Amino acid sequence: MNESGFEKTEASGLEIKKSLLAEIRSNDYKNSELFDLEPEYLKNSDYKKENFAPHQWRRKITELALRLGRNVKKGPMPMGGNEAIDIFKELVGDISEADQKVVFYEDDHSKQVKFEPISDKDFDYSALLENAVDSIELKGVNMQQKKEDLLLAEGKFISEDKSRVREISLKNKKDNQLVPVVAKRIRLNRVRRSPFEELEIMSKAIALGLPAPEPIAKLEAGGNFYILMEKVSGFNFKNILKTPILLKEIMGEENFDSSKIELYLGDIKKKIAELEIGYQEAGINRRDFSKDTQDLMISFERSKKEFIVVPIDFEKVKT
Repeated sequence: MNESGFEKTEASGLEIKKSLLAEIRSNDYKNSELFDLEPEYLKNSDYKKENFAPHQWRRKITELALRLGRNVKKGPMPMGGNEAIDIFKELVGDISEADQKVVFYEDDHSKQVKFEPISDKDFDYSALLENAVDSIELKGVNMQQKKEDLLLAEGKFISEDKSRVREISLKNKKDNQLVPVVAKRIRLNRVRRSPFEELEIMSKAIALGLPAPEPIAKLEAGGNFYILMEKVSGFNFKNILKTPILLKEIMGEENFDSSKIELYLGDIKKKIAELEIGYQEAGINRRDFSKDTQDLMISFERSKKEFIVVPIDFEKVKT
């Protein structure tokens, strides 16, 4: 009983977790209709490499690594790191496959590109639309971290997709100047109604006179959904609280007085509190105003000598 019974329990536990983690599942999505938009090859437990195009294979095992990493961290099926590696080996067959960079995006050239500009600015989109996936995923700059993740690093699988927010440039036809733009790939399991709901909430906030990144366009390309928005200037509030001297760079030397740092921080906190009330009254629920968050960008209007607070990242916002 001690020997054979224990071994059977362990084996069955591993098999159960392996079967549950082998593919993406509809119950991990807030909206089953959005699950239907995912590629079919992610929804099955087939891990025979020869059955996949190279890019699909990288995406398939990247998503597996993510599910394993999240369950090691805290997920519904908690496991140890070695157990996660064992499951990866069982399914994929070769742990050396994990020693590569993550691939979370699709690259299906058979998919029709759908593009809907929202901004009234006259941008030149031709270079972007010539090959949108390459322009964003390969040429765009990762805004969440400088170095792209590996599936497995230092014995740990990835637990988050930190590759989907990227900076690109669009040319303004009016003055031929390049404008920095944020292109965000949408993970369909994170949205409730539509792949573009984050952009729609920003538009609602702006229409009500509240600060938010300016929406630029909706884009479907290569099997991916992207939202394009302005890049908000300044520093996030979390970093300012850690390093208040950043205020000097925001304000300019002529406006900055090191003896008044606490006063400046008080002014910013007051504006954040006012902004929280404004968003609540508009029926837009953000839970991060009362926190020292990295999702509040702070800049300084030098002509008016006042701080500007713009919330970013509307992914978790509810209306």
